[in-house]
Amino acid sequence: MLGADIELVDGRDGKLARLQAQLRWIDLAALSRIKPISLTRAARGADLAHTRTGIVTQSAIDVFVRLCGDPNPLHTDRDYALTAGLKGTVIPGAMLAALVAPALRVAHPGFDIATLSMRFLAPMVSAQGVKISVCEIGGDDGRRLRVFLSDGDDGVAAIGDVSAVA
Repeated sequence: MLGADIELVDGRDGKLARLQAQLRWIDLAALSRIKPISLTRAARGADLAHTRTGIVTQSAIDVFVRLCGDPNPLHTDRDYALTAGLKGTVIPGAMLAALVAPALRVAHPGFDIATLSMRFLAPMVSAQGVKISVCEIGGDDGRRLRVFLSDGDDGVAAIGDVSAVA
């Protein structure tokens, strides 16, 4: 298990966010066998609001991993990713998590994130947009949301639980 603790500052309003992550190592040969689950199965009939990011380009990933100091070649070396049986380089999990806040501003204006807990189910490759689907969970107050990050084929690669600032 590998741990990370990162402080982030939102350039627009100066709010600080703390990202804490526990990462597990996965055998490279096993990585290509991990497949996303369908959005229909993951959402279990929930009423979803959808938004889509722009294309996550390799140059954006290169800048992100350089800023974070992530040396994993799966994010930057296409040939290495292809040898692992993937269709391209992998979008870093922290980068996927960073896409959640802007998506929530569209789906739920005024929702400010207090906590975000992500589960990564499968690798998501670069050079595609990310579909972010959102539903309310745990009550009628709209303070807790679940987000599903999926690829163009609605294969869910990550699920996040989000709570709002009180």
